[in-house]
Amino acid sequence: MSKPLLEVIGLRRIFGAEPQLGVLHADLCLQESEKVSIVGSSGSGKSTLLSMLAGLQRPDCGSILFAGRNLWELTTRERCRIRQHQICFISQFTSLIESLTTLDNLLLAQRLSGVDFSPSSRDQAYQCLERVDLKEQANTPAKFLSGGEVRRAIFARAMLSEPKLILADEPTSNLDSQMEQNLFDLLIDICQQSDSALIVVTHNVSLADRLDRRLTLEDGILHGDPTHNPPRAESQPQLEQNKSLVLFSRRALLIGSVLSLVSVPVWIERNAQRLRNKSLLERSKLERLTFSGLGTELVDIKLDRKDMYIGSVTIDNLDVTQDLFLLPTNVEIFVQAGTAWSPFPAVWSLSSQSVVHVDRQRVLTFEFSDLPEKYTELVPGYLHVRINLTYLIANSPQPQYSPLERRDSFFVYLLPINPNPERLELNHFPGQPPLFIPMPPH
Repeated sequence: MSKPLLEVIGLRRIFGAEPQLGVLHADLCLQESEKVSIVGSSGSGKSTLLSMLAGLQRPDCGSILFAGRNLWELTTRERCRIRQHQICFISQFTSLIESLTTLDNLLLAQRLSGVDFSPSSRDQAYQCLERVDLKEQANTPAKFLSGGEVRRAIFARAMLSEPKLILADEPTSNLDSQMEQNLFDLLIDICQQSDSALIVVTHNVSLADRLDRRLTLEDGILHGDPTHNPPRAESQPQLEQNKSLVLFSRRALLIGSVLSLVSVPVWIERNAQRLRNKSLLERSKLERLTFSGLGTELVDIKLDRKDMYIGSVTIDNLDVTQDLFLLPTNVEIFVQAGTAWSPFPAVWSLSSQSVVHVDRQRVLTFEFSDLPEKYTELVPGYLHVRINLTYLIANSPQPQYSPLERRDSFFVYLLPINPNPERLELNHFPGQPPLFIPMPPH
């Protein structure tokens, strides 16, 4: 008999002193390509269970064996690699970055892991978008996608990584019934074509019953047939011990809630508080790095032989004691025409499209052209241009916490490719007119 892809034994994680908060006991055995659903009421611990299976939250006790390896005996780097290449986690929350195009959102994981772009990787991403009927929206910013399109893009991103296991937490929530059915069909189709195993958490019992097995998480305990295989003889004593522990825990918690004489051990509450404090501290550090610890300056704009403007911006880590990693994500160019700002295309240079470790001053470059012939002149003969640069900031190349987004705006007066000499003479420059004149933010 083949070894299971995923084996969960005696998993437990609880928060605070509430009897039903977290997961009290979970056993699960999942074969390759098998599809399992987990249902349960809100607050029963479904999302906590899934995040432990994904290696995102450490259990209080129990083990998670993925492809024969205990996830929580691995290093953080090893777990990150497994999440990048073998386990795909689909959150119940939309996780696209609005300023990126649909295609760039699919390729973001590769960029964060430092993988160089190649025509084949883009072709593969386009194929995934085509399979979810989003090829026409490949270059559309995510903020313009509908709710259903966002979910399909997230499914396409899952497909691109070709995972062995997909963990989906309420992947069809907040959609109408027909859209929910269509997306669930798509998710099953993706798993079948890629031969991926699937664990999906859902409130919809009719959808849950379409998979190979349905389990129920109730009061923190996972019910149902945890495996198609008979329990191993050597694990039976441990299983009975775990069941006794669960019964004892529930009784103790019930007495505590009624008599206020017994509570969850103090160390559990302290440990939970310590983890919350650590998370808040790391988030606070990242926010400080993002908005106060990063110095940026537009230092140059040049015009190459192909009439392409090339802008350069310096990036400085103002707190050298803290690691800072940056991923350029978006460039926007706007030219003033009357009282409005008209957008024009721009891109980061190929050399500036990967993760940058800002351990010293770094220089990023971006490119743009095709500016308008008609524009508002605040300085005679010059365009009034606003440049928006967007980056993702993290304190690690493989961050455990979501990166933060930062946007910088620079204003310049820019010489057109074909300037009007008569208009430029009105400025009385002592020599050649400069290509650009930097302006303070306004």
